Amino acid sequence: MSGPEGTADRAAIVARRNDILAETATRETPRIMITFVVLVALFDGIGVANGHEHSLPATMADVILACYLIAVAVLIRNRDFPARLSPTLFASSVVVALVSLCFEYAIEPDSNTLGIIAVMLAACGPLILMWRPFIIAMAAMAAVTVYTVVAFTPYRMTGWILTVFMAIGMSAVLLYGRWRSATLLATATMTIEALATRDPLTGVLNRHGLDVAGPTITALAARRDEAVFAVFVDIVGLKVVNDSHGHASGDLVIQRTSRAIESVSRGSDVVVRWGGDEFIVVGIGPQPDPRVYEGRIAEALDLTDLEGAWDGSVSIGTASTTRGDLTALIHAADKAMYENRSHVGKGIAPATPAVHQRHS
Repeated sequence: MSGPEGTADRAAIVARRNDILAETATRETPRIMITFVVLVALFDGIGVANGHEHSLPATMADVILACYLIAVAVLIRNRDFPARLSPTLFASSVVVALVSLCFEYAIEPDSNTLGIIAVMLAACGPLILMWRPFIIAMAAMAAVTVYTVVAFTPYRMTGWILTVFMAIGMSAVLLYGRWRSATLLATATMTIEALATRDPLTGVLNRHGLDVAGPTITALAARRDEAVFAVFVDIVGLKVVNDSHGHASGDLVIQRTSRAIESVSRGSDVVVRWGGDEFIVVGIGPQPDPRVYEGRIAEALDLTDLEGAWDGSVSIGTASTTRGDLTALIHAADKAMYENRSHVGKGIAPATPAVHQRHS
């Protein structure tokens, strides 16, 4: 999709993907760090059992690293910790772990430590999950590793520098795979949500969609100390159109009415298909005049291909409240719509209903 709507959709997908990745990082990284601590302890234990002496500085480095990783794992698991910061904090922890390993290698140069570093570099990309912290962490780790190898075992320099950059490349490929999967998951999730909350014929929200959006509307109105209004729109004569001209014409009437309602509504208003021939507009602010609103819809209606089938008649009812009870509000707007229709049928001008008193 191109244009502003496509841009908005892409932005929404990116935001949802980032949320998914942040939540995944919050769930996965504490376990990964604890597992790493266990593996380091196991590795050291096996070394001691095989007669390999572990120097005191190297042992202290392992202990400090273990305490640091456990503390970070506990912090990320904390409910109050922002999930979006989890990838960055985990990337920082990986850098700290690598610096610790490079310190041990400087004390006791052996290929086993460099092997662990290479595995870390290859594996951390799909675990960090986000590109920016990944790139920063990789740059830092590559610099530290290359410096360590060049400074303390220059005879291994060429082979291990090549290994480092191959590991980083592999890590980037694995990260792209998870990143791409998260993007597809975000797209699928948003599509499923749209199918569950939107009317397939018109594209506006359905009743379930209003259930989802309603609490946000009422909470925002309460913060602003403003009323919530509802406009109940009923298509007049839809059954006659269906019976006389077929359901294809009836569907066209519904679609044209939906578009007209959307065109006269504000961007912050929520348009809902309430039933077969009924729509509701919910918004924040002063209650619209039903006669003015009905006139604006009539002006916006496109009756092309509907001549002789439908005359563009709709009935309007409005109501407002500050109580935040959308069910009662919609019922009041529905009642006002029928009252207005009754007045029109008797030749009486519709009056703005009085179902909008403010409550403290």
